[in-house]
Amino acid sequence: MNRLLAGKHLVLKAGWIAKKYFRRPIHFSFKKNNNISEVVTPVDLLIEQTVWHSLHKLFPEDTVIGEELGTHTGSSEFTWYIDPIDGTQNFYKKIGFFNTAVALEQNGEVIAGWIYNPLSNDLFFAEKGKGAFLNGKKINPSSQSKFKDAYLFYCDGKCSKKELDLFGIIFKKLRSRVFELRKVASANLEFAYIACGRADVFVCTDLKLVDFKAGLLLLTEAGGKATDWAGKTPGQETRSFVVSNGILHSKIISETKPFAKKLK
Repeated sequence: MNRLLAGKHLVLKAGWIAKKYFRRPIHFSFKKNNNISEVVTPVDLLIEQTVWHSLHKLFPEDTVIGEELGTHTGSSEFTWYIDPIDGTQNFYKKIGFFNTAVALEQNGEVIAGWIYNPLSNDLFFAEKGKGAFLNGKKINPSSQSKFKDAYLFYCDGKCSKKELDLFGIIFKKLRSRVFELRKVASANLEFAYIACGRADVFVCTDLKLVDFKAGLLLLTEAGGKATDWAGKTPGQETRSFVVSNGILHSKIISETKPFAKKLK
């Protein structure tokens, strides 16, 4: 099995496990991330262990970076990023907005990404230089050009109190200027929704690598635009993004740029 087939197989398998347990009673615990508590469930761990085992069997020389199990360093030029359940809090509260995500990197460049919502059976896929797809059909961002009609997602990650206060200032301004402003707490899926035109803008901060590796490739291959809050091309250390259909990008950057230097 080649790596592209493996990636699709693994994200679907991960989604099947998540769907199997979605309606069942689930215990959860807390993990510490930069001294902030995050929810983790046994299903997160089960999915990641399943994917890790499969990858180790198929490609033992590859590096694997996971949300829960950390990093296994391999010797090849390939690195896998696994988010077993992106939107864990939604998952354990029985809110059906979550996904499983896998990204494949070669020599430091993401070359493929898969994002799967098992409840809606939406499988997003992108391959570097070959476009972005939803269930096999090519996707593109919206053509929305009016800021007042824009549908905007935001995600404040696991921010410090200072950053949360900053978000409060920004979104108090934005709420009266756009059609809708929502926090749905599943970053890769939010990238995907911008990529396929279901929403128009996504503003986020303090993401982890597994939160956006697949989504960022999907967005750019679909023809969307992503920068940091100052409007600059994302670099290796970028964790806070402004994501859009491209048309509205300058408008949202004019709102975020004054605050860019205040982000950690």
